This record gives sequence, C-alpha cells and structure tokens, in this order.
Amino acid sequence: MQKISIDQQGTYNARIFSQNRPRKQGTDKGKIRIEIEILKYQYLGTGKNQRERILIDTMQWVDPQHWNNKSEKLSKKEENFVVKNNKINRTFAQVFGFISSKGQQEIDQTEIEEVDFNKLRALFPSRRENRKTFADWIELYYNDKKDARRPYGTVKEFKTAMNRVKAFDKFRGKVTRLEHINLLWSKEINKWMINDADNPKRKDGKGYGEGTIHKTYVIIKEVLNDLWKNREDYNIPELTDKYQAKDFIKGKRSRNKPNAMTFEQREILYRQPFKTPYLEKCRKMMCLQAFTGIRWADIKRIRPENIVDDFLIFTPQKTAHHNVEVVQPLNKESRALLIEVDFNTSVYDTSNQKYNDYILIVIEKLREKFPDAKFREKYTSHNFRDTFISLAVQKGVNFKSILIWVGQSSFAVMDRYIELTNDFNRLEMNRLESKRTIHDIMESKNDTEDIPGVEDVSHLFPDIEFSEEKMKEMNKFKDPI
Repeated sequence: MQKISIDQQGTYNARIFSQNRPRKQGTDKGKIRIEIEILKYQYLGTGKNQRERILIDTMQWVDPQHWNNKSEKLSKKEENFVVKNNKINRTFAQVFGFISSKGQQEIDQTEIEEVDFNKLRALFPSRRENRKTFADWIELYYNDKKDARRPYGTVKEFKTAMNRVKAFDKFRGKVTRLEHINLLWSKEINKWMINDADNPKRKDGKGYGEGTIHKTYVIIKEVLNDLWKNREDYNIPELTDKYQAKDFIKGKRSRNKPNAMTFEQREILYRQPFKTPYLEKCRKMMCLQAFTGIRWADIKRIRPENIVDDFLIFTPQKTAHHNVEVVQPLNKESRALLIEVDFNTSVYDTSNQKYNDYILIVIEKLREKFPDAKFREKYTSHNFRDTFISLAVQKGVNFKSILIWVGQSSFAVMDRYIELTNDFNRLEMNRLESKRTIHDIMESKNDTEDIPGVEDVSHLFPDIEFSEEKMKEMNKFKDPI
C-alpha cells in the first residue's frame, strides 16, 4: 500500500488487491478480479474524518491461488503472469501518478482503454469538471436560505439571479466559474442584461431596466461575500476579491413609486360587492390590506390568537429577522372583515400571481361602474399597503403610530409607501396660508404710521420681536426693485 498526503484535499492510500470473490460463470469462472483500491481520508475538524473508497478495475482475472494480496503480485504459476503483472502495474502507476498530481494530470489510456477512471476523477473536487459553476454556488446559497425558512419573496430573488447567470452562460457558450468573476465579467453580464436578456415584460422582449440590473448585482455580491468569508472551508482559492471593486455593481437602485387609492376609491372598493366568488374573495383581500396595511404574505396568516384586546398583533413574515411586530388597533372595517372569517384568514391562501391577476379584473369593473372615481388602470398587492399608510398620513396620524401599526422599523422605509394626492397638498397649502403672516399685515396697512405696536400683534408671532422701527424697515420690501 502506498500513501500520499495532499494538503486540504486529503490523504490517499492506494493498493492493488483482490476481494477474493471467484467468478461464478463465464470463461473466467472460478477466477478472481484484481482491482486497485483507493481510500481518501479528509479531516473535517473537531476530531471528525470523512472516508471515501473507490475501486478501479484492472480488467485482469487470475487464479486465486496465484495471487498474493500482501506482495500485490502474481506468482509465476499464473498463465501469462508477466503480461498480466505488467498491465496491473501499469494501471496502478497511472492511478498513483494521477493522485500524486492532485488530480490534475490527464491519464494516458492508450494501452489501458478499457479501464474506467471517471470514478477516480470524482475524488478531486478541484478538477475543472468537478468544480461548481457560479450558478451552482448561487443555488447552494439559495437552498441554505430556503432551509432557514427565510421569506419566499426574499429567497426567490436568489433563484432568479441564478437563472440569469445560467442564461448568460448559455448566451455566450461557456460557464462562469469563480475565477472568472472580475470587472470584465461584470461588464459582460451587464451588457447582456441591457441588450440581450429575454424579458417578456418588455415590448421587444429584450433587456432589463437599471433597477432590475442593480438588484441582480446586489444578490450576486451577497453570495460572493458569503463565499469569500468562508473560502477556506469551501476550499475555493480561485475566488479573488476583484468583485469588491466599487464599480463592480452596475445599474441603479430603484424603488417602486407608491400607488395609493384615495379615500373615495377605498370606500367604493369596500362597499361594492361582486357576484363572482373568486372576485369577491379578491375584493375582501384588497379591503383587508387597504384597512390594515398588512402585506400580501401576511393576509393568510392571521389567527384568533393574533387578536388581543381588539388589537391585531403578529410578526410580519418578511421582516421577522428585524424583531418588529405589527401592533394595530382594529378599525370598524378591518374588524368586520375579520369577524366574517372568524379571525382565521387561511381562506385567503391565494398565490401572489393569481391575486394580482384578479386585482386587475376587480379594478377594471370598478372603473367601468364608477368612472368619476378615476381609479388608475393598474394596482398590485403592494398598493393597498400604500393606500393604508398614505391615507393615515393624510389624516394627520402620528408617524410613530403608523410605524407600529404596519410593522415598519423606520420612517425612511415607510416613506416609500406614502403618496400624497394633489387635493391633499392643496389643502395643506391652504392651511399654511390661513395663518396670518407679517406679509399679510404689511399688505393690510396703507401707512407705516398705522402699524400696530408690539402689544397689538405679538400674540400672533411669539417668536418675532416687533417694533415700529423694525416694521418700517420691513416696509421697504413693498416697493419692487
């Protein structure tokens, strides 16, 4: 037996031997097969070792009485023992040389064509055909996140990125491996995503927008950061830090603009029933979101135990890792919607795609019946959360209360959901202008001598010091330059 130690790849023992199992039929009946046994030992840490064993068939059958496992040789009594010994030893030399080269040497099979070395190649993960592609690494990361029960909406982004890398590899005719990932690779995949990637959402069916491209890069970089952090454990010295360059990430961060309903539109949605069961179910889901602000992923998760003292309390699925809870007092509409299903919303278990499809039908019918309400053409499951938050802001609800009601951690995040209507902004401007200002006072006086003293107007402007001299000075602004 010969032993070889090869760094982190493991320790290999190789020997020529026979299992002493005589063949039961055929021309070689009663003979035993000579094989090469390779044992691979790999240290896994904390006192644990992993052992792999493979057998390479030398294609030589011999008389069991003529073979010595200890000396690993045939005796002279075996017919054609010289030829057979040479073939056995030549095969072993090829195997031993391959192992000694850390699995990188190609095996010369000109004289041993019948021997299958594929099993031997599989022992060396560093061989090109055995190494994972970058898409494989993304898939591994995706499966880890899925097993950790991360929200599906977040996890599926990794699968989408994996599919884009695979499509890019197919387009250019070669796979991406870790050693390929650098600034040049970043430019190439960016160019492909802009010009050649299949995108059925576009009229010409090609290319992604800046926001989608940026999001793809963010996912790619998260996977690369994990690989870089654990590169020794993964044994991937081919990965470099070139992906950490500032200009590696392409595209621009984009945020969906809020698309909220008005008070009138929400009221119409709540009061207008539908005959078709699946549309009526969809309408109630839309209403539940519009009167609570909960996400689509949480619609089906409410149970009786989530209602405490007329408060809706639960941890949102998407932001569970932030330890943020929804703590929301029920309003008249949300209470009625929940009572109807006995505070168990499992009946609303509808896929996001179907839900969005049904929303379009509901909106189309509302637009036909209530044209003056001016419903927009398109709404998605995100927009009823926009609606609740935007209407709460327009009603002047304390921002901290809204954060707690919808389970947000900061105003910066909540701000993405707020849409203010022109009517609301006009009312706010009127409210601002309804307060008397110094300008109003100046416009109402024809003579500076008639300007009231401090005692007359100080209660209107507690932060401004009034004096006759000050008012005369300010009166200069009445005349245009």
